[in-house]
Amino acid sequence: MNRIRSNEAKREAARVLRELKSGSISLEGLEAALRRDGYRIMPYNPAKTAVQALAAELGVEDIVSREQSVTFRQGDIRLVLLTDRLDNEEKRLVLAHELGHVRMHHMEGTSADSPVEEYEANEFAHYLLNPSWMLRLECTVRAHARAFLAGLAMVVLLTGGTLLYAYKRQQASYFGEYYVTRTGTKYHLKDCTAVQGRELRRLRVDEAERYAPCSICITQGEE
Repeated sequence: MNRIRSNEAKREAARVLRELKSGSISLEGLEAALRRDGYRIMPYNPAKTAVQALAAELGVEDIVSREQSVTFRQGDIRLVLLTDRLDNEEKRLVLAHELGHVRMHHMEGTSADSPVEEYEANEFAHYLLNPSWMLRLECTVRAHARAFLAGLAMVVLLTGGTLLYAYKRQQASYFGEYYVTRTGTKYHLKDCTAVQGRELRRLRVDEAERYAPCSICITQGEE
């Protein structure tokens, strides 16, 4: 069962990264993802009477007093109470876990703390914060898709232009549509009967003066 749930968490984490078009999720990215799902992040400190009163009203005062965070959903109320004693990297780890509860559909009132749901949230956070190199590359391409396509088009155009220039230059180096044999002294049309069955190569401009026109095919061609 855990293997299947792990795969689900992995797929959902990849979905979030694709939504954010980022191969490396920041604290700001996590906050944005939670806001997109309708959650408000509130710093929690027991000394702050208003927040403590809110936690008590929601029935999560006991949970938030012993945990680093608690995610709550009831009706239109969606909150993440996050202790203000954490540094940014710790917040990043905690919010990845809480986003896991949200995205793995655990939210029925307060965030549940069943072993299975905690496992799923941990797996989600792991894959979200440690994506594979292939997923990182995919997200990077997605994030810069317009620039990537423009660059690709430029490469295609430059390559095509270079090949066309090389082709035209090569064609200009030939002395018409005439061919010679390895040992012959005449140049011929390609279908000349005098050189049928023999190996031919196209005559170049820089060697044309060394050959004379074939009295059979060149004369026929002129007629």
